[in-house]
Amino acid sequence: MKKKLSILLAVLVVFIFGSVTTTFAKTKTSTKQNKKVARVEAIYNRYDNTDSKIIYTGDWGSESNWKWYNNSIQYAKSENASVSFGFYGTSFKVISDCENDRPNNISISIDNSPNSTFSEYSSSENQNVSVYEKDGLTLGIHIVTITCSDDNWTIDAVDIDTSGYLVKLAAGISLNKTIDSLSLNGSNSTDTLVASVGTGTATIMATIKGTKLSATCVVTVTDDNPTPTPVGNRATLIINMVNGDRKEYDLSASELSAFLKWYDDRSKGTAIAYYTFTLPSTGPYLTKKDYIAFDKIDDYQVREYNSTTGN
Repeated sequence: MKKKLSILLAVLVVFIFGSVTTTFAKTKTSTKQNKKVARVEAIYNRYDNTDSKIIYTGDWGSESNWKWYNNSIQYAKSENASVSFGFYGTSFKVISDCENDRPNNISISIDNSPNSTFSEYSSSENQNVSVYEKDGLTLGIHIVTITCSDDNWTIDAVDIDTSGYLVKLAAGISLNKTIDSLSLNGSNSTDTLVASVGTGTATIMATIKGTKLSATCVVTVTDDNPTPTPVGNRATLIINMVNGDRKEYDLSASELSAFLKWYDDRSKGTAIAYYTFTLPSTGPYLTKKDYIAFDKIDDYQVREYNSTTGN
């Protein structure tokens, strides 16, 4: 009887030990799998739909609920609404919720590449779903634009790989003054300089390095002190020199315009340093010319008149 009891106890010990060992092994395996998932998720940083660097175009609404990331979600209220964001990195995810009334034809473009599509449709309600993922991009700035011909699609969050971050997109380029200040995103940019060697118009293109994103604007450069336009057909030009000398020239309207243009251009550094007046020659001289150095001029006066009425 004792022998049988000893055998029975041994069997129970083996069974119990085997059960504990098996349970421990399963628990250990499950823990490893959870950690692996955690490591995969840890390679992304999540940005909420309310982040100011995510730009919404069209009619959008928002809702609050604990079931969404950071308790909020953005949804399109109109057809052809769009959302854009820029990021520095190599990969990203679009996080949304999925339901049976969501569209399945949502279009996405990366760096102006041909559009791909993804779906937010699901027969059952699901939150915090990665509805689109892209990896393997070159490390740099990338621009993502999402749109849909239907409404009622959502943006809950954007995941960016931990090597990167969201960047602020330029909404456009415009001049807030005609000549001396370039405006980016509605604020003055002190590190941007537009230099001009004269008046007129020019087209400026700004491109984000490493992407196909660019914007252009036509710049009109005007002069705060434009060259005067003569009103008479002749004029007396009086030039006061820095040494006190005074010079007078009787000029036609075209000759006056030529001098005024030279003086204006020279003040900008784009004309030669002196102006030549050709005077009527007298006596044995074949020509008579006055060379007036710009830096020797103190000021000048113009007295216009019509030659038919005299002075």
